[in-house]
Amino acid sequence: MINEISGQPVTISVSQPVTCFLLSQKWDEPTVVLGGAAILISVVSLIIVWRQFRFDKQKFKKEMFEKRYAIYEDIMVLIGQIRNQRYPNNETLFKIMRDVVDAHLILPDIVDYLEEIRNKAMDCKEFNDLLQATQGRPPDDEYETKRQTRERNMSWFNQQVGPLNETRGTGPIPVVEKFKKYIQIKD
Repeated sequence: MINEISGQPVTISVSQPVTCFLLSQKWDEPTVVLGGAAILISVVSLIIVWRQFRFDKQKFKKEMFEKRYAIYEDIMVLIGQIRNQRYPNNETLFKIMRDVVDAHLILPDIVDYLEEIRNKAMDCKEFNDLLQATQGRPPDDEYETKRQTRERNMSWFNQQVGPLNETRGTGPIPVVEKFKKYIQIKD
């Protein structure tokens, strides 16, 4: 090995004690205090960063839960309107259309289910619009086809949440089962 400063070869024998550079220095009290303070500040900073990370993670989980739950609530309002009025109002239908778009990002596993709900709700709305447009006129084939579609959809919507005024069985409720993994609160 060659000494970089003097350029002279350096030999180290096993009999020579090898000491660490830091231990061989004479440390005065201010240097030790400042070094200790730097280590303490680093540890405290690390703790703060870790807590901030955990806080941000919990905040993100809460925000995702709130967005998912809002979609769930919109779906339940839609189903309630269809069960009570036999069609959704425009505001609710527009919310569901927006929710289906949002679901691609935050509810990817149930997008198809939400699209099915939206499509069946739109069929019910179309039938209601046709019914209002044909007041006083005899029904035609289009009317009858849409009426049958609406009746099938009404049955389907009833199956999603169970019967209105009857005691619910012990079986799972489809709409709740679809959303269950997204709206359960867990750590």
